[in-house]
Amino acid sequence: MDGKAKDKKKQEEIKWDTKPSSIFGWFLWTFDQRYWKAIIWVVAFCIAVAAALGTYLLYTLRGIEITNKVTKKIKDEKIELWKRSEDAEWKIALLNIWNEPGDVPEEIWEKTKKEKNPEVLIAVAANPGLPPDYKKRMTWYEGDIRVRIAAILNRRDREKALEMLAKFEDKDVLSELAENPNTPEKILEKLAVSEDEWVLRRVAENPNTPEKTKVEILEELAKSKDYYVIREVAGNPNTPERILEKLAESKDYYLIREVAGNPKTPEIILEKLAKSEIEWVRLEVAENPNTPEKTKVEIMEELAKSKDEWVQRLVAGNRKTPEKILEKLAESIFIDVLRLVAKNPNTPERILEKLAESKGYYVIYEVAGNPNTPERILEKLAESKDDYVIREVAGNPKTPEIILEKLAKSENEWVRLEVAENPKAPEKTKAKILEKLVKSEKTAIRMKVASNKNTPTELLDKLSKNSNEDVRRKVAKNSSAPFKTLKRLAVDKDFFVRKAAISSIISRPAKEWKQ
Repeated sequence: MDGKAKDKKKQEEIKWDTKPSSIFGWFLWTFDQRYWKAIIWVVAFCIAVAAALGTYLLYTLRGIEITNKVTKKIKDEKIELWKRSEDAEWKIALLNIWNEPGDVPEEIWEKTKKEKNPEVLIAVAANPGLPPDYKKRMTWYEGDIRVRIAAILNRRDREKALEMLAKFEDKDVLSELAENPNTPEKILEKLAVSEDEWVLRRVAENPNTPEKTKVEILEELAKSKDYYVIREVAGNPNTPERILEKLAESKDYYLIREVAGNPKTPEIILEKLAKSEIEWVRLEVAENPNTPEKTKVEIMEELAKSKDEWVQRLVAGNRKTPEKILEKLAESIFIDVLRLVAKNPNTPERILEKLAESKGYYVIYEVAGNPNTPERILEKLAESKDDYVIREVAGNPKTPEIILEKLAKSENEWVRLEVAENPKAPEKTKAKILEKLVKSEKTAIRMKVASNKNTPTELLDKLSKNSNEDVRRKVAKNSSAPFKTLKRLAVDKDFFVRKAAISSIISRPAKEWKQ
């Protein structure tokens, strides 16, 4: 046997001597060594992943433990803050600060069940985090109506909220719903069966109310014993012709005047009323869109010939008076008639240029505010020493931007306010003016800022907390006011502020309720 054979035999003997005795060992021993490297990498990877996952879970559990401890500490601190004082203003302030869902601990909500102060209850009902069962309970609160309103408005579903408002027994709330043009037809149909004539009158005037329902209501209201209800029926454009014909026979001046101005009144009745001895009735006929043009002109020309100052004033102040008649009235001997001609938006440039030379102060004042006044006249009037004339120039949409920029620096707050309301003034200029005027000591100035649609929302929110109810009411009527601000004003102490805010809220689209 040669050397190579001996070595091979020896290697086989060693191999068989090292063979494993177990099945698992046999499996590993027979496995191809080429795959061992890959297997080792996979095992190492699995060990690394397991270690990372274990570390993550360890830290997550630790984080949850810490979060729970912090949450409990914050919760305990809030409960201690609530217990610190029984003062209503303190509780209201806390509820206003904790204005996000989950901010108020359940223990505090439980304590509010025993609360009797209406102002605190309003803050509770208006809180965005109010639990559903609490909200439902406060919706039917039998005390202060403002608590119910706050709870209802604290809903994201506009239609459902309006349906709940429609179930109120409060006449003023129902009237706001009935007259608002954004109230859904379904709710108007429910209000149409109200026993309150005031509510019915508003439903009958609402453009969303079905025609059939309007007619039924008006026919019923026409039987009313209330004089003012009958007057509204006479002026309602949905009143059936047969009722208008009957009312036209009335001897009451105001009723006849309402019929004369009603666009539903038949032409044959208008022709008859055009011969009335009462100037106001004839003037209403002249303004009625159903009146033939020829009749309108005849009435105006006849009234313009009158030597009575009051009659001339009626024609001069009428926005539908033709230019030809206004030109004639511009020769009147009565200053107040000239003033009304200067104010009339139908008055042409040539007449305004002539009136600008008038010696009558109030005539010049009205020329300065007329949108038909030429720019060259406005430039001249802007140099006036009279603040009232300058105010009119500042508010005139025809005034050039260069003049408005100059007037924006006026020391007179009223002049600057008019610039801020002028559609021609640059937005940047308006914002600067309004930001300064919001701090004005004059209530009337703050009211104008509050009603200005260009006033930034943050300033409107600030004005909504003003001590003067008239300022707050103007904010409530402002279409630019934030929805959140309106909800707060809807439970204001002042009736007229609440009324205006509820009306504005009803007009807001459903998407704002969900914010």
